[in-house]
Amino acid sequence: MRCARIGHSAASVCMVGLLLLAPSGCQNGSSTSEQPVVPPTTTASSTPGGVVPPLEPAPEYYSRPLSEMESSLLTMLPDQAAAVRERKERRAAEAASEPLVFAPPESRTMEAWNQSYVDLRTMEATHYAEHSPDPPEAKAIGVKVMQQYVEIATGVRPVSESASILALGDEALAKGSTDPTLGIYLTRLRMSAGQIDDRAAHSRFLQLRDSLNGPAALPVHRFLVRAWCLHAMESWAKGHPTQATARRVAMDAAAKFLSEAGNPHSPEIRMALVESAMGARALPYPELQELLQACVATPGTDPWALHLLAARWYVESGWNARGTGYVDSVRPEAWATFYSALNAAERHATSAWVLHPEFPQPATLLIRIAMGQQEPEWEPEQWFHEAVLAQCDHEEAYRALFWAKMPRWGGTHEEILNIGRSCAESGRYDTAIPKQAMVAIRHVRTDLPQDLPLGLVQPIAGVARKLVEGYLAADPATRIPMARDLTDATSILIQAEEFDVARRMFENSNFSEIARLWPSDTRTQPEYCRAVCFAMDTPNRDNMLTVHRLLTLPQRQLPERQDLAELREMLASERTKNARPEAQEYYATADRMLEMLDRYVAGDWVELTFDRLLSNWIVRAAEFDVLDERSVRLGAADHNLVVYIEPLLRFAPPFDVEAELSLPESSHTGREAKGFGITVVSNDAKDPFGRTPQHVYVWREPGLAYGLSSHHVSTYVPTLMSPRKFLKSPREDGFVRLGVRVWDDAIETYHNGARVSAIHDMPFPAGDHLHFGSINTLTATHSVVYRNIRIRRIPFDSPPTNPAEDAAVDYYARALDWEPDCPDHRLRLANALLAAGQTPEARSQLEMAREAVGNMPEFHRVDGELRMAEGDYVAAKAAFQQALEFDPRSALVRLRMCWLLATAPEDSVRNAPEARSQIYGLESDLTHSDCQAALLMTEAAIRMEQRMFRDAREYLDQAEEIAESVEDRKRLGELRISLEAETPHRMAQPSEQLADSDNSA
Repeated sequence: MRCARIGHSAASVCMVGLLLLAPSGCQNGSSTSEQPVVPPTTTASSTPGGVVPPLEPAPEYYSRPLSEMESSLLTMLPDQAAAVRERKERRAAEAASEPLVFAPPESRTMEAWNQSYVDLRTMEATHYAEHSPDPPEAKAIGVKVMQQYVEIATGVRPVSESASILALGDEALAKGSTDPTLGIYLTRLRMSAGQIDDRAAHSRFLQLRDSLNGPAALPVHRFLVRAWCLHAMESWAKGHPTQATARRVAMDAAAKFLSEAGNPHSPEIRMALVESAMGARALPYPELQELLQACVATPGTDPWALHLLAARWYVESGWNARGTGYVDSVRPEAWATFYSALNAAERHATSAWVLHPEFPQPATLLIRIAMGQQEPEWEPEQWFHEAVLAQCDHEEAYRALFWAKMPRWGGTHEEILNIGRSCAESGRYDTAIPKQAMVAIRHVRTDLPQDLPLGLVQPIAGVARKLVEGYLAADPATRIPMARDLTDATSILIQAEEFDVARRMFENSNFSEIARLWPSDTRTQPEYCRAVCFAMDTPNRDNMLTVHRLLTLPQRQLPERQDLAELREMLASERTKNARPEAQEYYATADRMLEMLDRYVAGDWVELTFDRLLSNWIVRAAEFDVLDERSVRLGAADHNLVVYIEPLLRFAPPFDVEAELSLPESSHTGREAKGFGITVVSNDAKDPFGRTPQHVYVWREPGLAYGLSSHHVSTYVPTLMSPRKFLKSPREDGFVRLGVRVWDDAIETYHNGARVSAIHDMPFPAGDHLHFGSINTLTATHSVVYRNIRIRRIPFDSPPTNPAEDAAVDYYARALDWEPDCPDHRLRLANALLAAGQTPEARSQLEMAREAVGNMPEFHRVDGELRMAEGDYVAAKAAFQQALEFDPRSALVRLRMCWLLATAPEDSVRNAPEARSQIYGLESDLTHSDCQAALLMTEAAIRMEQRMFRDAREYLDQAEEIAESVEDRKRLGELRISLEAETPHRMAQPSEQLADSDNSA
């Protein structure tokens, strides 16, 4: 029984200008002074809630019961059993002699389909030229506007040329154009370019819609203006009943467009425009149902389009009934509904297939239907044959077949890659067939570890090599553009160390386009990759490979300095033998990186510098500007809000990395600028995106910045301090200094020298993958500056998890010798000295740390502990209160405060009810066994103070089972003595502590 979910890919209308057909938001809050080409109507005024109502109600058929639509669908199903059987028998015999990947002469190509779509859109400009009432001078300009708009909408022109088209449109308006046909396209362009906001665009569309009654208006215009009205509402009327009405009105217009009689364009092309404008391929189940209802209720709807939509709806309704859980979680009645819906979908899809076998969409959908059926009459491969017989390079058919071949459906990765190899070897580089080789690789990748370089998987590297070699061997005059697929394939070849083939690709391609499309998840950089390919063209290839691997592969063990010196000498020798500029670029880059690695091994600070091209960095930003050797500015864009840089060179932990950055300004989007800082990504533990980073985040507030640990590892981060009250503000120059210390089993984050979080006993080893910037796609910034990035090796192991450990004092004393100006080391040393019973020494170190870390809750906690050790319980309570004022969530401070409130000798300090209130809920925060023992003993002390000795005994019995440290066992014995005497427990009076100290001396 097949149990995986049927895949649903995006529509294959790849040439449609997405910016012009997708919802668009207001940019910069600006508006335009464009004068309306028709006078505003009073009926388009805003409601008190600010939502502009549609000027027409939703059709009444939406109020009819669903059963009525299904009954109508049954009557619309033709009796095609004989035709289906005859065609299946004939095609099954023919397909037996055909390869799976084939391109018969009668099969259409993607390029031919694209031209049909262009013809549909060109009709709009032609019709305007023939029928518009605009003055001749205005019409001549308007025709240019319409033609250029169509070129953008069909991908012939880039969207960036919208501004020049709008300038022409303004000229046409100035010459007297009043044709609403031209007006709706200009409004769409203005909305997409951000010249008017969505509300203003919606109002203009409503005005223009009511004027589309002249001879220049086509059904496509009446449909598009309603679809664009709906798009304009999506940002500010989401969920409002008016939006639902507008959507149904748009669906009704789409159905009328699909039912247009005498249209010279096929129903397939008209359906493509509906899918693009309404998102029909990706519509959620209820909205797909609305479109189908409109088509069923509209007389004359093209039957092919009707049956295709019905098949899609039944597939969605079946999965809606089944749910997306595992097989054993589906109820029997849900299975019955599921299979019944798939059978209905099959009837409608086969009807569409028989009506127009030259269209690939029905057969493509039947691939997915067959995947979900228990005993399909035809297997997915047979329906795939029908789809490619109609269009040999129909990408949706290939995607559906690859999904059917996934292991979860009983297939194998080997089968998928073999099909991809056949596509690359087809020789049909005049079609999109070879592009499916990379589609096959991407399907397989979803089942592989996200950090596994694809080039290390030999079958994948083999498919990538065949694709590049086939493209280079094809006739340049006939091969279609496939830059992104070739770029991805080339990056795989670099990982596979097949430098010769990759070099040929670089030699025969536009490098600037390759650099623009280079995949960001490969941990490589296009300039470096091009350079290394040319440098590998040498008899000394093995030594060059050693350098390349050392500079780019994960670092787990430091190289010897002598080995680094020998590699640099080898590079200098190679530099004299290969004069190619690309190879010379590699020698310079590699030598610089080896020098940095040598300084790192020596234990010195390594300054990570920037050259003009950021050749040592992996960059993902809309723009970058190297301010000087130590500073770089990164810029974002509204369509690409992810901004970061990563050093190409990797450094084996343990290390200490620092960076200064300016706080990014919030952009016009109104979101907070956050997520910027330093990220250390583990090589082993992964989140759903393949990464488990530890961040130092930066928020911007008036005069304040603070750090916060990333949510990705919050499971392992102790409760953090409230940052608003204790961390230092940025310096006067607006920069903050962030730091991250990384060991194999621990990570600590620092903000302006103060430690803000620590993770110890990590369940995964820390990585060598450094990331400066943001991976938060909601970042709202246009600029951030990083400077003074540096890294050095830490010459000692990770910090002790317990300050009472015997080695803790020596550890922090050594850390302070290594970094004398770090106040955090002094604070940790004071804590360790206190745990070791060296109270005067602890007080001395704490006082020296006061200036730098006096506002940190940790400082006040250690001060409170010291006060208790010194017998000054009133001052201890005040210190704990200050710590809790800064961080009310600090579990350790709350625990120590509760002990003080239950056991202090002074009556003015004790407060058992408050202690019981404070301790509530700490069990989930204090998970370490030592903390759990202390928590149970504190609970017992509180109950003894309240004279609830039976309850206290139960807590002590539990504590006795887990107490391990000498300190805990000693405290447990003291509590037992008080319990046996049935008296509340008290800490020693100051005079008693002094006496104990003298006796010990």
